[in-house]
Formats: sequence, C-alpha cells, structure tokens
Amino acid sequence: MARSDLLISLVQAGASGDSKELATTVEAIIAEERARLAEQFKLWKARAHQSAAM
Repeated sequence: MARSDLLISLVQAGASGDSKELATTVEAIIAEERARLAEQFKLWKARAHQSAAM
C-alpha cells in the first residue's frame, strides 16, 4: 500500500487541480508499488526454488 504522505499529496494535488504534482505523485506511488512487487516476486521465486530442491 502506498505511504500515507503520498496519498495525502495525491488528494491535495487533485483537489487543487495541480496536474504536474498529481502526475509526480502518481509516478512515485507506482514506483513504490513496482519495487514492492519485485521484492515479493524475488521471495516467491526463492521459496519455489527451495521447494523444488527438496
């Protein structure tokens, strides 16, 4: 889940009509989620590899 500070920035930018800040915040949220999913995938892959080795 996105950090609360990013969600607050997202709402503020949307409410104020600041499209540049809105885009920047959305990009930051996407980058964080992408990194989180990549880490989860690495863990899943490592577990699958360990299970296959047994």
